[in-house]
Amino acid sequence: MLIDIFMKSSKGGYLGKEMPGSISFISNNTLCLRRKMLDEVGIYDETCERSEDVDICARIARSRWLMFLCRGMILQHRSRVSLGDLLAQWWGYGKYIPYVFKKYNSGQWEVFLCRSSKEEDGRSPAGQYNNLVYREGMPGTICIFISPFLVFHCLLFGYLASALVGAAWFVTMPLGCASLAALIWYLQPDIFITTSASEMISLAIIRYLVNVAFVGSHLVNGWRCGTLYVAQAISERGSRLDNIG
Repeated sequence: MLIDIFMKSSKGGYLGKEMPGSISFISNNTLCLRRKMLDEVGIYDETCERSEDVDICARIARSRWLMFLCRGMILQHRSRVSLGDLLAQWWGYGKYIPYVFKKYNSGQWEVFLCRSSKEEDGRSPAGQYNNLVYREGMPGTICIFISPFLVFHCLLFGYLASALVGAAWFVTMPLGCASLAALIWYLQPDIFITTSASEMISLAIIRYLVNVAFVGSHLVNGWRCGTLYVAQAISERGSRLDNIG
C-alpha cells in the first residue's frame, strides 16, 4: 500500500500498467531482482539502513517493470524471541519511511482515513484508506494516516489536558467517553480473533507497544528529515500473537 501511495497509483499512474497477479511491493527477504532491471532503475539507496526495499519498489513502480509473487516458494521466517527485539524491529521499520516518502513526495500534504480492516493475500490494499487531503507545492512534507490508534491517543490527550486544567464536566465527560469508544475501536482485532481472555490481553499489550515503537519511529525520524509522518498503526489487521513479529 505504501508504494501505491508514494507513486499515486490511485490517480491513474502505476495501475495503468498493472497486470493480473502483479503487486507493488515485496519484502527484501523474499525479493529477487533482475540485473537488467537494476541497470534501469538503479541500485539500492545506501542512505537507507532499513526500508531500502520500499525505496527500490517505489522506483520499480515508476518503471516499465512488474513484480509478481512466486506462490510455489516455501519460506521459513525466524520471529523475534524477545519483546525488546520485537520493538527494536518495528522501530527500525519506521526509521526511513519518512525519508523515502519525502524523496518522492517533497512539498506534498496528504491525509488518509482508515476505512476497512480487510486484507487480500496478506497485503493491505490501497483501498483500505480514503485520501482526504492531497496538496502539492506546500511548505514542508506531511503524511498522516487517521487510524484507530491515532484517534484514541488524540482523544485521550484531550481528555487528560482538559482534566488537568480543570475544565467543566461537559467538556471532560464527552472526551472521556469518546476515548473509551476509540479504544474499543482500536482493540477490535484483539477482541474478535482471540479465543481466551489471557490471549486477548497479551496480544493487546504487545501490539500496543509495537505500535508505539512503529508510529513513534516515524514521528521522531520524520522530524529529523523535515517531514511530519504519522504512520498507519498495525491495528487494522487481524494478526494473531504468533504472527505479529
